[in-house]
Amino acid sequence: MSMGVDWPNEVYALEQGFFGRTIIITPVVSQPGQAAYSARGIFNTGETLVPAMDGSLISVNQTIVDILAQEFPILPAQRDLIDIPDTTVKGGIFEVASVSGDNGGGEITLALKRRDMTALVAQWLDAPDYSVGSPSFAAPVLSVTP
Repeated sequence: MSMGVDWPNEVYALEQGFFGRTIIITPVVSQPGQAAYSARGIFNTGETLVPAMDGSLISVNQTIVDILAQEFPILPAQRDLIDIPDTTVKGGIFEVASVSGDNGGGEITLALKRRDMTALVAQWLDAPDYSVGSPSFAAPVLSVTP
């Protein structure tokens, strides 16, 4: 008798257990106002070739993190923030650029783009009364307007 493969439990959960690393998700869009939470995902940065209008190919890096849908009551959404701590591979703070649909086995791929700290400070403050000024002596200046 032939039996099907239970992809979420027999394959993807094992992959997450072996290759997954801790990620911190700040649910800016998926759960506005809620605290950041810890999860796990398989982080990867790989080369992608993008065709240019002149027919040449441009090499760009694409960063993704794979997660298991069953581990998330509410899935991360585009523009949520993902903090991937530095370990053997350089992590950083990323924004979810896109969320792929379920691959048929319960795995979701989040395409990420790296965020710079100036943009993050402006987003976290999220108020017109705050501004990040020009560097003075090579140090950014944060000013608060009453």
